[in-house]
Amino acid sequence: MNTISIKRNLREMKRLEIKTRFGVEAPSRPPLVWDLFFDLQNTGKAKYTLESLESMNRDDYKTVIGEYWSYVVNTLISEQDVHTAHFDTEMLMRWELPYDADAAAVKHRFRELAKRYHPDLGGSAADFIKLMTEYKTLVGQ
Repeated sequence: MNTISIKRNLREMKRLEIKTRFGVEAPSRPPLVWDLFFDLQNTGKAKYTLESLESMNRDDYKTVIGEYWSYVVNTLISEQDVHTAHFDTEMLMRWELPYDADAAAVKHRFRELAKRYHPDLGGSAADFIKLMTEYKTLVGQ
């Protein structure tokens, strides 16, 4: 895929997310899902950089776009205060879980990460404490 078409496509998706979530461009608004997913300046602050998108084949690129829109929809649902079971999408992204992860998937991933970060197993105490705090936030304790 070429850089120009990727940039055009990503900018259009950003406009659509703003229009879908806020109606019009509001001067003060919550952060966009787009900002968490895409980084056109290759600063490494988002999940996908322009370089990584350029190197993808068409099917992988479509998967990324589908994942992005899934997170947008989940965020929109949580903003509309629809009473459904959902988790914080930013945390799910950090934990590399899908937007529609259920409680069992969250618990399973927590156990995997706990084994990785536990101080007795060579992990960092600070990372382990952060993981514990995030888990409590996710499960609502």
